[in-house]
Amino acid sequence: MAEHAIGSAARGRGAGSLLLLLQGGLGNQLFQAVLARTLAERHGRRLVVDPVLLASRLRRLRGVTPRRLSPLLASQLPLAATPWHHRALSRLGARWPGGGAPWALTDTRLSAAAAAAQDLPGGLGRTAVLRTHATHPALYRRCFDPAWRAFAAALEERAPLQPPPSLALHVRRGDYQQARSGFFPLEPGYYRRALELVRQQPVLAARAGLLTPGGGPVERPVLHLFSDDPAWCRTHLGDAGWELRIERGSPEQDLARLAGARVLILSNSSFSAAAAHLARLRDPATAVLCPDRWLLEEDGRLGDLRCPGWLAVEA
Repeated sequence: MAEHAIGSAARGRGAGSLLLLLQGGLGNQLFQAVLARTLAERHGRRLVVDPVLLASRLRRLRGVTPRRLSPLLASQLPLAATPWHHRALSRLGARWPGGGAPWALTDTRLSAAAAAAQDLPGGLGRTAVLRTHATHPALYRRCFDPAWRAFAAALEERAPLQPPPSLALHVRRGDYQQARSGFFPLEPGYYRRALELVRQQPVLAARAGLLTPGGGPVERPVLHLFSDDPAWCRTHLGDAGWELRIERGSPEQDLARLAGARVLILSNSSFSAAAAHLARLRDPATAVLCPDRWLLEEDGRLGDLRCPGWLAVEA
């Protein structure tokens, strides 16, 4: 797709560009796209998206999980037509230590205040470069809702035609089991405590489909499970009281299914968080349970995506 303007504010004004260097998985990509689309619309900038970092050689050398551009975002975002090496200077600026390059907007410059106010920091040149995972709860604020809803509408078009799950659980393992990931590794106890909490609270139990119309318990209610490690889930979360149903869709299909759940139990991943936010936009009554600890070190870094409206469960 060729470069083109986003939003009426950008048309006909000869505005500068906002270059998004997309990175990470589908959850990360969604947060970045929501931020970039909102910034471009507000500041009348032409949004251009370059996925070159997804296939970087450095990721392969580090053994990091391979990533690809989500077809959901590819259908919604203006991809750069210019070959990546023509943007070498911009990419170098975005990698500058401390975000020192005057045209780069990186994690070190993306403060909570900047995200909440949708501000582009002063000093950015005609082409601003956005290189950040954008994983900050400020992006749950209402000013970002139009971008979230646009992606939600596109996601619904790709959703499988089947009833949404009453109770869904997402388990993220993979590289989260390595300390260098920075994320707190969730043990089976967290997921069991969350499931027990759903059982014990009548309102949650009713929403999750655990009760009959007469108020009695349902025998072997269905638990829809989404995970990158189904074998681990069967071993540690299998329960004679549940019918464990492992979902095996594409990332986009899984996200749509999670976002349709009536009760949603999260892992500490951006994919989980994006699903929860989309679910609450669709239905504010959606019950969301999340771990009370997201990162290994609670040092205020980007990445902790807990929302005050979610029910925290001991991790």
